[in-house]
Amino acid sequence: MEEIRGSFSLTDYVKNDLEIVFSAPTITDITQNSAMAKGKVWGDIDKALEFGACWSSEGEPVITRGIHHSMQTETFLATKSSSNDISVRLEDLNPGTTYYVRLYAKVNNGYIYSETVKFSTKRKENEVPSALSTGDEIVLSQSSPMGFGFFRVKGYRKGQWSNKKVDYIDANFSDATYTYTVTGEKTAILSSLNTQHKTGRMWSIDLYLTFETSVSGYFTLKDEALSNGTSYTTHGTFVLE
Repeated sequence: MEEIRGSFSLTDYVKNDLEIVFSAPTITDITQNSAMAKGKVWGDIDKALEFGACWSSEGEPVITRGIHHSMQTETFLATKSSSNDISVRLEDLNPGTTYYVRLYAKVNNGYIYSETVKFSTKRKENEVPSALSTGDEIVLSQSSPMGFGFFRVKGYRKGQWSNKKVDYIDANFSDATYTYTVTGEKTAILSSLNTQHKTGRMWSIDLYLTFETSVSGYFTLKDEALSNGTSYTTHGTFVLE
């Protein structure tokens, strides 16, 4: 079972004047179009009118027009004295999309929220992704002679390169802008300009992707050092994570 966990410690609980306290949500049972949001709630839960989850693909969600939300069943409210578990199904989601989720309690003067966690729905099988999302990572089977073997999406048209997959990349060593374009039924190209602010060096990098599945295939990488025109072409396989 695929599961995305938020942190779960005393310091991470969201507190409020009504003393309704949430754990961070846990996201499970992720498919192309749905997922389950689970968590726990403590405190003055008898003062809540309903419990549920809200989610958005554009950042931290709140209960307003245009933001999806799902109300927890009355069964939870009726048995709240013996159970503090919340389980809410998120539906009508889009494949291959990153969502941000919070649990909520509705009270007389508004809403109380848990912290936000994010997850991505599964992509359609054998379909080339139409876009890349924040947090997506492209892992190449080998890096180029100039050290480009891993790309991480940091935001809208923003990313970073390194020679291999790492947890952290210093922006002084890699700060890239990119475009991602689907060029055929099974092909796409990621074109980027990478800057190393520490040295002032810049590279243009074109990554040609041929998908065998929606998350893997073959690549050709062409990179060029803009300072002296040195360029290389590298081939191999890739995985989109």
